[in-house]
Amino acid sequence: MSPQNIAHSIHRYLSLRKLKDTHFKRHTDAIEKWRMQHMAHCYEPLMSDPSYSLLLHYYFNEVFSGIDLSELGEAKMAMKFINKVFTGTEMLHSALEFNAITGEINQALAEYIFEEKDAEILTEELYSEACHKLQIIEKLDQQITCFEDFAKDINSTLSNKVVYTSIKIARLPAKLAGCSNLYRLVSDGFETLRKIDNPRKIAETFINHERYTISRLASKTLPIYLPIGHDGT
Repeated sequence: MSPQNIAHSIHRYLSLRKLKDTHFKRHTDAIEKWRMQHMAHCYEPLMSDPSYSLLLHYYFNEVFSGIDLSELGEAKMAMKFINKVFTGTEMLHSALEFNAITGEINQALAEYIFEEKDAEILTEELYSEACHKLQIIEKLDQQITCFEDFAKDINSTLSNKVVYTSIKIARLPAKLAGCSNLYRLVSDGFETLRKIDNPRKIAETFINHERYTISRLASKTLPIYLPIGHDGT
């Protein structure tokens, strides 16, 4: 991804309504919470395995919940830090695009469900209706592809001593650049992955089930979210 595209991903996030409208943020938070609860339910059968539990909690709590970039004044403030620390890897580029897409999905859903439909409770039926009406399914495909790219790149970066070392010593520069949350996403990811024997297998299991869930949504099949194992994996 080019520097222009990185800056564009950051700008898209900083343009989200939730950063300027605290009332609307409650709606996007409700969408995010609902999606996270339903996703987490799918993986309960795997949580007894310490490796799965550790990595899945990282996915839910630090990746899919979104990276708060509100500390950035503007996109260009982060560019020097990103280019210096993450040279030679697409990891952060994928994470930033994923973050922008996630914010746009939650914003579109919140506007339709809580403003246009004036709903008080979010159900799978209403979620499915909104995703089809707003053509969100294509965005969900893009989101999981960005996540897959991020997962692959952070795994491969573990073996790159130069990149790993540069990230380890970048905590203070990240804070000064307004990138503390961005830095935490990567550094926590490294620390989590170093405790797991086969993170690639776990990532593949997760990605396959998320794509299965999207296929159920696309075909208007209810319930949308099923526990892992019900898709034949």
